[in-house]
Amino acid sequence: MRVFRFLSIPFLVVFWGCSHTLNVTTQGQGSVRLNPPGGTYFHGTTVNLTAIPAPGWSFLLWSGDLSGTNNRETVIMDSDISVTATFGKQCTLAVTTVGQGNVRLDPPGDTYDCSTTLTVTAIPNPGWRFDGWSGDVSGVNNPIVLMMDADKRLTATFVQE
Repeated sequence: MRVFRFLSIPFLVVFWGCSHTLNVTTQGQGSVRLNPPGGTYFHGTTVNLTAIPAPGWSFLLWSGDLSGTNNRETVIMDSDISVTATFGKQCTLAVTTVGQGNVRLDPPGDTYDCSTTLTVTAIPNPGWRFDGWSGDVSGVNNPIVLMMDADKRLTATFVQE
């Protein structure tokens, strides 16, 4: 009877795993920072994405394999992923008053994503009345609805009663 002895040798298997590609594009003016940097990652790697708008632009949204409006997002690389960061131009509104009164903006602010619609209301102080708008809007309607499609200047004029 023959006896065979098998030599048992421990060995190490190194599994490099598969890699996945993160493809990032932008629309508008801005960039995306990846942490860790790169574009090709091992399966299971967590990647933080930060959308960084150029001056005069704002981050609007993610699309593709990522959605949402938060400029900081995280993905786990379990497949190839393609995302687009969309940036929109910002428009400024400069409001001045003549006489005694105030202007209320809804939503409040002086810088808006272009295409934002806001309501502008002239509020006279006691003993004064609203007399009209001048600048990029003219007329006496109060309140007015203003589409921010470019930088705008607006003056509310108040006169004593």
